Amino acid sequence: MQFTDFNLNTNILEALEKMKFVTPTDIQNKAIPMLMKKDTDLIARAQTGTGKTAAFGIPLLHKINPSLNSIQAVILSPTRELAAQLKTEIDKLSNFTNIKSVLVMGGAAYDSQKRNIKQGKPHILIGTPGRVLDLIEQRVIRLQDAKYLVLDEADEMLNVGFFEAVQTVIKSFEQEKQMWMFSATMPRNIIRLIKEHFNNPEIIEVDKKESTNLDIEQHYYVVRQRYFQEALSRLMQVEPKMYAMVFCKTKADTKSLGENLISQGLKVETLHGDMAQSQRDLSMQRFKSKKVQMMICTDVAARGIDIKDLTHVINLGLPQNSEAYVHRIGRTGRAGKKGTAITLLDPRDYYKISGLERFINKKIIHSKLPTTTDLKTALVSRETKGIKSVIEAVQERKHSFKIDSNFKTFKEGFEDLSSEEILKVAFTWFFNGQIKHLDSIGNLDATDMASQRNNTFGRMSRDRNRGGGGGDRNRGGGGGGGGNRRRRFSKSNSSDGDNQGRRFSKSNSSDGDNQGHKPFVHRGPFGKAKKTSSEFSKTSQRSRGF
Repeated sequence: MQFTDFNLNTNILEALEKMKFVTPTDIQNKAIPMLMKKDTDLIARAQTGTGKTAAFGIPLLHKINPSLNSIQAVILSPTRELAAQLKTEIDKLSNFTNIKSVLVMGGAAYDSQKRNIKQGKPHILIGTPGRVLDLIEQRVIRLQDAKYLVLDEADEMLNVGFFEAVQTVIKSFEQEKQMWMFSATMPRNIIRLIKEHFNNPEIIEVDKKESTNLDIEQHYYVVRQRYFQEALSRLMQVEPKMYAMVFCKTKADTKSLGENLISQGLKVETLHGDMAQSQRDLSMQRFKSKKVQMMICTDVAARGIDIKDLTHVINLGLPQNSEAYVHRIGRTGRAGKKGTAITLLDPRDYYKISGLERFINKKIIHSKLPTTTDLKTALVSRETKGIKSVIEAVQERKHSFKIDSNFKTFKEGFEDLSSEEILKVAFTWFFNGQIKHLDSIGNLDATDMASQRNNTFGRMSRDRNRGGGGGDRNRGGGGGGGGNRRRRFSKSNSSDGDNQGRRFSKSNSSDGDNQGHKPFVHRGPFGKAKKTSSEFSKTSQRSRGF
């Protein structure tokens, strides 16, 4: 099926032709005909990068009345960057119509946004929930003619704390409306919003197979967290042409990594929530124009940001859940091009990989970082190639090669040295500092540490299941003192020895057998207290992702 089969008006078809859109994606195939034919609420579950903007943008433009100079639709987005991108896409789709849209968001000039609304008389309002709500409360905008509300990336929008703002915007509509929600996941707050505000919605779900892109080659490297920055630097040395987004867990990590790489002479930009909008725009502009090769960011940029020809996505540690991992790596491997996703994994998180692989239904390749020997070879080779053009010029021009008169002074310093000795001096001068740095840190691969850690947990688990010293498991066992860990705690004082075999007592007890039954706390190779098996079980039940 093609877009021409959807009975679209000629203005939109002309825009699609200019955008070189011919064949609709799965979500577009399912959503566009339904929304054009029906007046209905919609819940669409689809991942980032599946073409959601056109899926709701095309039918929305069909339903807008250009002759009515008031806001008829509101599109809410979780981040400023995504809202700006939505505005760009809607403008392209409406290029040959008389439909106007306006963008409002925090971090941008408030007065100019008010002026754009009053003077521009837009039909579609696109923005972040906080700024839209503020403009409603200030009576800058009224929604008396608005009939359509689109919630894009709804799970992320509610995840970052916009639940109440979204609810208030919904209640601000002054007439019956249609609500279209697009979300990658369906957490509890999404379900709550649907139950409270949606009216018998149609449901669309893109097959899970589309949640991971076969064009993305996925790798993970086991590295201690303290060496993440060094590991990234080494990857850049062996992949000098990478054009990458690097995701950190915190704003502090983002700033620190950016400063560190810039101090090494690498071309990077940063993007995080503490930056002013003008700074964020400049960072994105420099990255999109490829003036820098790497964007270091928090998850504020994980959704919806469209960067062409991105070769790599790099995670400094696993994100908070599996869905976030899919969103992040979905930035690369687009438009039929190959991409690479790399995750630096601390040994303490090694066990999480199997759960992630089950979620994405794909094996993630366990790779090893280049060794110090590999890095030294790459360093010398890269620098040698860098001066090759100078060598060729000297050889070609011989005595006519132009050089400053101070070369004579420089030459005098080498008069007593042989050619090999001069090369040794040059090699030491160029490479000694970097080689010493590599040697001082050594190889970073920590796979053996992760395996040892897993074996330790496995052994502890088996010991607990066996009951330690091999005694009566219901009564606490003998010398090992590792009885049944599922006993309940008792706050009462008791001297009943039989009772103490079935439950732990928090109080002093005259029963000597109870002394071996302290709550199990495993201290791993890093010396930090780890959760008991029951605590891990509770945590895993709460976790949606890993």
